[in-house]
Formats: sequence, C-alpha cells, structure tokens
Amino acid sequence: MPIAQKVRIWQEVNNLRYFVGTQSTDLTLEQKTALVAALENKQEMKISTVYKPLKLPKETEFNFNSTRVFKGNETSFKIAKVFKEFKLDWNAFSLEEQNAIMQALLAYDGSDSGYATLCEVNESSWQFEDALLEKLSSINFPSGTANLSVLAMEKILPYLEEGKLFYEAATEVYGGHTHLRDQTGEVLSHLPYYGEVLPKVTAPIRKTFKAERRPESVEERYGKIPNPTVHVALNQLRHIVNALILRFGNPYEIHLELARDLTNNKKDKLKIHKQNLENEKDNVRRKKELLACGIDNPSRDDLLKMRLWEELAESGGLGRIDVYTGKIISLQQCMSAEIEIEHILPFSQTYDNTMANKSITFRSVNREKGNNTPYDYAIRKGGQALANEIIERAERLRKSKKWRFSGNAMEIYGQAAIGSLKKSALAEYFEHAERWSETPDPFLRTAQDPATTAAPQLKNQKS
Repeated sequence: MPIAQKVRIWQEVNNLRYFVGTQSTDLTLEQKTALVAALENKQEMKISTVYKPLKLPKETEFNFNSTRVFKGNETSFKIAKVFKEFKLDWNAFSLEEQNAIMQALLAYDGSDSGYATLCEVNESSWQFEDALLEKLSSINFPSGTANLSVLAMEKILPYLEEGKLFYEAATEVYGGHTHLRDQTGEVLSHLPYYGEVLPKVTAPIRKTFKAERRPESVEERYGKIPNPTVHVALNQLRHIVNALILRFGNPYEIHLELARDLTNNKKDKLKIHKQNLENEKDNVRRKKELLACGIDNPSRDDLLKMRLWEELAESGGLGRIDVYTGKIISLQQCMSAEIEIEHILPFSQTYDNTMANKSITFRSVNREKGNNTPYDYAIRKGGQALANEIIERAERLRKSKKWRFSGNAMEIYGQAAIGSLKKSALAEYFEHAERWSETPDPFLRTAQDPATTAAPQLKNQKS
C-alpha cells in the first residue's frame, strides 16, 4: 500500500543521523522532507546519492552502512511508470485515492472473474483505459505485509511528517500504552541497569563495612539476580546495546533471536553451518534468476516462494506443477499476486510453520481451501477422484511433505503431538523428528481427535 511505503520511509528518515567528527547530529525537518520527497519518486537510492538533497559534504558519515541503499516507494514508482506511459500523473491522485487503487489491484487474484470485478471497480471509480488496467494488474508489487492497519498509519503519519520518531508519533496517538505490566510509559534513551526496571526479580545485597564508606553501586541500590551468569549476561548486553545506540542512534525496531541450538554438539553445529552456507548460496542464485524476471530487489517472501516453487515437480519445460490443480506455474507467475504461500495442514490446528508444512498454490485455491486439510478440500470440491489426483501429484514431493496430502494426515500429526509415534515413524514423517517432545502435550484436548489438537510440543521451532 502506498501509505505503508510512506510510513516506512518517514520512519527510516527520522532515524537517520549524520556525524561531523565524533558529534552526532539529527537531520533538520527541511532535510528530512527533502529526502522523503526524493525517495517517493525512486525505487531505491544509494546512500552516496543522498548528500545532494541533504546539502551535506560527501565525506559526511551516517548511522547507516555506506554499502546499503535506501528503499524508496517501490509501489508508487512502478505504478507511476505505467501511468506515465498513458500520460497520467500518479502523484496527482491523493494518498487516499492511491490506497484505494492499490487495494483494488491487490484484491485481483489473476482469475477471469477477478479481472471482471477489477473492471467493475474501475468503471465506477476511475474509468481508466482497459490497456492501462491490464498493465497495472500485471505489475509484480513488493510482497509482505505492514505491521499496522491503514487506520493506525493514517493517524501516525502526520506526526512522522513533523519529524517525530515512530515511538513519539505512536505515543501522540495512543498515549503511553504498553504491554508490559510494570512499565510507566517512559521512553528511555538508553538501557538502564536491569534492576531499575525489573525490581521484582532482584534480591537485595547486604552491604559490608567497606561498602558503606564508598558511593552506593547500582547493584546495591536495586539488588541483583542471584544467578551470576544471568547477572553478567544482562550487564554485558546493556553495555553492547548502549554502545550501539551511542554510535548509530536509537533503534526503531528490535528483533530477538533465541539461542535454540546451544544443546547441539560439534557435529550438529557443523552440519547446521554447512546447511546455512548452502542456503545462502541458493539465495544468491535465486536473486540472480529473479533479477532476470524483472524483480530487482526480491524480498524474503519472494525468495521463499521461489524455494517452494522449486520443490514442485517439473513440468518438462520452465514451469512447475501445482499439486492442487495440476496447472503449470511459471517462475514469473510464481512471483505475482496470483500465487500464494499456503500451509498444507491448517496452521490453526497444527501451529506448524515449518518449511515441511508450506507450499504454494493459486490464490483462488488457497481461498477455497481455507481451514481444511488438502484431502478434505479435495473431497468437498471434487470428490475422491480429485483427492486421488492430488495425492498422486504429491507423491513427487519430498517425504516430509507428501504424507500431509493423505486422508489420515491429521491422525498422523495428532499421534506425533501426543508422543505415541515411534521414533522410526517420526523419522519417516518429519525432517526434524528429534525436535518433537517424547512426552504428551498437556494442552491437547483429546488424543482421539487429532483435528482438535493444540500445538505440538516442539523442542525447536526453526524450520
């Protein structure tokens, strides 16, 4: 959506700072507005090209890696390019109108009926030429979803345009709302000692005679966690994060990665490392192939779709065979909105988000399948004949996927979840059988009804 791109650009620009010597300086509102205006009309900008709109010398350093690029408004850039061919100005439309146009294009599922619906919306709203509409519907827009609703973005955007950081803008709209029970809503410029914000987890320290004669330390004032390893780790984390903040400024987003592989031995770690290198190599290859398809900056979802596409059976040509319909999916088609990533067994029933439970299919099929297993979907849509066809096509998939298209897939999954499958069976059905707990999941409602099971108890959710 254009508004999502605009919010993202303002977030990134408002977080940008530059250095004169060792002195960090925020951009002025005039500089921020100029840079946003430049990014709005480009797909991307190398950081070396932002000096001119910011009126800064080329030797200026930013809290931004010089080898990276600023992502522009890719959505508007692609649409504006098509509009220009028809002597129309995309920027002449209001943001609200742009969002409505984009919403209609995103709703198009690639089918004839979907195109007819798009034409009806066009006729009642904009009256674009058929040739323009057809060209717009064939654009490969950037994939992914925003983490805010359109309503929330509309409320927050005006404050971002004033140069406020995201958390400042969000606070203006929603106040000091927080999910942390003990938090006051105060936004801190750096990480304090953990005892200041987590007083309920610390234990008091008894002062010695010598300690009473010197200034009180933070540990003595707020106490500390009795476990010395945790205490040291949290303090080291604080020092590292504060050093990063001092150098690069405050983060606007934080991602946490849990150390889930600490129990692996040396052989397992080397195996994981080797697999990661192979995955990186494959992604480099995929990016080159996607570039040849006209996708300059493939997202993580694009790479995932291509990986799942490669797992499908080859058609003898350049395409792959869709398991559900038997139709051929080309790589170009795979990258369009017509094709979606889907969970083979319903995520709402299995909570299985691993690669083994993912595939791609047509958007219309994914909508029809809904919250059903492949077998149940096939029986409902085309009876046993269609179910047999799907199972036959699934035979060409790797073993950890093909069983999921069978009629007893949920029964197998349910047995694995309650720990009643033997290790040999787990190894047959699941790629990472060692991650399944050997003890029953206490949250399962009934072992006799696998379709109503809760999430399986996994030791490692990494796919």
